[in-house]
Amino acid sequence: MYLEWFRARFPNHPLAKCQNSKELVMQSLRNIQGTKYASFEWYQLLAKIFFDLGWKPNAVCNGVWVHLKNNQTAYLILATDDILYMSKHEQPLKQLLDKFEDFFLLKSREE
Repeated sequence: MYLEWFRARFPNHPLAKCQNSKELVMQSLRNIQGTKYASFEWYQLLAKIFFDLGWKPNAVCNGVWVHLKNNQTAYLILATDDILYMSKHEQPLKQLLDKFEDFFLLKSREE
């Protein structure tokens, strides 16, 4: 099923035309969750972005970040690939989303 999806999604890719696809599909499925250190690398990327924007990690929990600037306080809580943002101010969030767009596609929702 994965190969059918791949061929439909990427019909012009050289791998889609490969006849001996069993090894390619199995290799792809074995590595679908990423490397052993994927979660560490993901956190390192997020931490670099947060530090660059002036966010500080909580001393007790590395998944909680605080932004204190211009009398504006904002909090971030990380849960794998989800981020909860809490603040009365939108400027820290706007800066964060602008920076994230340099690295990856994202979705945000306000409530």
